[in-house]
Amino acid sequence: MFVPSFHLIAPRRWLAPSALLLALSAACVPTRPAAEARAGNESEPGSLTVSGAQPTPGARSVAISEERPATAPGTVAGAGLDRGLVIREVLAKNPDIDARRAAWRAARSKGRQVDSLDDPMLGYEIAPLSLVSKMRFGQTVRLSQRFPWLGKLANASEAEERAAAASGHELELTELDLALEASLLYDEYWVVDRSAEVNSEHRNLLGELKRSAEIQYSVGRASLSDPLQAELEIAMLEEQDLGLASRRDIVVAQLNALLHRPPQRPLPAPPADLGVVLSVPPASIDLQRRAVASSPELKKLAAKSRAAQARIRYAERQYYPDVTLMASYSSMFAEIEHQFMLGFEAPIPVQRGSRAGMVDEASAMAAELDHDAKSVTDRIRARVEVDRRRVVEAIQVVTLYDSRLIPTARSQVAAARADFGAGNTNFATVISAEKSLRNVQLARHAAAAELSKRRARLDRSQGRFPLGSRKGGAR
Repeated sequence: MFVPSFHLIAPRRWLAPSALLLALSAACVPTRPAAEARAGNESEPGSLTVSGAQPTPGARSVAISEERPATAPGTVAGAGLDRGLVIREVLAKNPDIDARRAAWRAARSKGRQVDSLDDPMLGYEIAPLSLVSKMRFGQTVRLSQRFPWLGKLANASEAEERAAAASGHELELTELDLALEASLLYDEYWVVDRSAEVNSEHRNLLGELKRSAEIQYSVGRASLSDPLQAELEIAMLEEQDLGLASRRDIVVAQLNALLHRPPQRPLPAPPADLGVVLSVPPASIDLQRRAVASSPELKKLAAKSRAAQARIRYAERQYYPDVTLMASYSSMFAEIEHQFMLGFEAPIPVQRGSRAGMVDEASAMAAELDHDAKSVTDRIRARVEVDRRRVVEAIQVVTLYDSRLIPTARSQVAAARADFGAGNTNFATVISAEKSLRNVQLARHAAAAELSKRRARLDRSQGRFPLGSRKGGAR
């Protein structure tokens, strides 16, 4: 069997094309600068604007150190749990934010994928029998590049950029939802803590009433059941404290989950005063106008609509063919004039059905988004109206507790104790007055927390962070 030796027969005639192929292969190996590699592993800097200017997804609200903090999250030098700092910590540490940021980066990278030409094609052929014959060595080198019709790449890139902008608004929505959840849990944490304090105060009050009943019993002005009734009420308060302790642990675990911390890790106590604002919100029509203008949901739909319009333009340009330019060299022609060739190729766009389908699909998607935007606008307006009305109701309830219910309940307890000391009423009346005061105080704290929750929901309906700012605060 004869095995030809290429190196001996024609080492120089085909060495140059082979070297060209090797050089082009080496040039196609992707390289990544060290600075770019480091930058790819870092989070995107920037800040996210809630309303007004175009948001910059990928922002962190505060710089978070990897080291364990000296004070617990949501504190200022150990001053206690603060709503605004809790929200900032949640926005900085919650993994959902990082997940949305990564999704936004992935969406943004698609624009660069479609906004570039295909790689040029290099072909090489040889006539193998010419290697073992005395004929001219036959080889052909072809180089081609496909060029899309003018505007196709720009339309495809624009569509992906608009879709990436919609992904950025998804990040904004996630931040708003997490901030609202953190604010609601903060209010729940506050009301549990205040309820435990009310129960502690009433345990002391019942202890005083029990000692008063024992004194009255010792002088024959009360029955033996009176101090026992006080003891029963104290035991019932202790049973309520068990439930409050369980509620507190549950809320702490939920807050720690938002903070990306172990669920059992303790949190500092909330402030004594929630600082609710009793001023009535602006008129509903003004709030609705503000909500529609700054709604991240509508901004996301608008970005998707612009992406759909770009896809329509891209689909319409599919009727125009792409052009491939070619150049070749062949050594199998003796005349130099015939060895070099230039040319082009292009598809004949006679199959119009698929192209018409692309245009119809893109147009239908754009129409769907327009209808969705109208529906979302209606829901936003209704939600603002409902949330505002609930805030007004909560303000009226808290005002009623402060102006009438709590003062009346305190006066009732004072009057019952005085009557009991003078022997004008029985001990059951004193216990009933104490229960009424305790229930009113607990209800007032619950009403204050509910007012804070409703204001936070009203802020969320307007596309704002709780309490009117990203940093949060008392409300």
